[in-house]
Formats: sequence, C-alpha cells, structure tokens
Amino acid sequence: FEAAHLLNVHYSGLRLSYLTMCERTVPRLKFLVDFCVGITCFGVCCAYLVVIGDLMPLVAKQIISRSEEHESTTVQHILEARQFWIVIYLLLFIIPCTRLRKMDALRFT
Repeated sequence: FEAAHLLNVHYSGLRLSYLTMCERTVPRLKFLVDFCVGITCFGVCCAYLVVIGDLMPLVAKQIISRSEEHESTTVQHILEARQFWIVIYLLLFIIPCTRLRKMDALRFT
C-alpha cells in the first residue's frame, strides 16, 4: 500500500492498478503481474462455479418439490444436475463477460 501511495503522490493524475505500479517500478516484470492477475481471476471464476454448482441443484429441487411417490422425470434429473447449472452459467454470464473488448463495459455489472 505504501508503494501505491507514493506513486499516487508523485503522479497525481495516474490511475493506479497492478499494471501501472509494475510499469513505474519494475517494468521488466510486467509479464509476471499479468500472469498473477490471470491466475487470480481463473481461481475466482472456479470458486464461483463451485458455489453455483453446489447451490443451484438444491434450489431447483426446492422449486420442483416432487413427492416421494411420483417418479422423477428426465427434466427433473437434468435440473438437479450440478454440471447443467455450471454449463448454463458459463454460457449465459461468464463467457459473454470475457468476450468484451474493454473492461470499462463491466462497470455496470
């Protein structure tokens, strides 16, 4: 935090990020900063998918609320499958967000 504060004082109009801090202090390690940020983003994405995969089948089961005497249908099995919800969230939310040209487009999400 101290390095970020010093850079902000010295370059008053500078927008601080990991990349600008690296470019101003150690420009040769720019690839390492990009790699670390990429690994962090991948880990966060995997964590979200694990949570979605754990919770959404339970939500679907509560919404369907089938009785024990009725046989469950194929649609009910699909809606209660963890892989189904992970693929749906990947296709509807995560992949479209990663395909944006500029990060500024995410400011409204």
